[in-house]
Amino acid sequence: MAKGGYNVRVVAEACAGRMVVEGIGRRGIPVRFTVKRENLAPLQPGLFD
Repeated sequence: MAKGGYNVRVVAEACAGRMVVEGIGRRGIPVRFTVKRENLAPLQPGLFD
């Protein structure tokens, strides 16, 4: 995960290797945006343990 990365949930697959993801915005409201597939990384093991 890049510096300043966010935990997001993948909602759908978009075109051109992009994914629609949902995250928590600055005001605490869920927002949806697209990111390139190669910029997504799996969660670290034990994140919620």
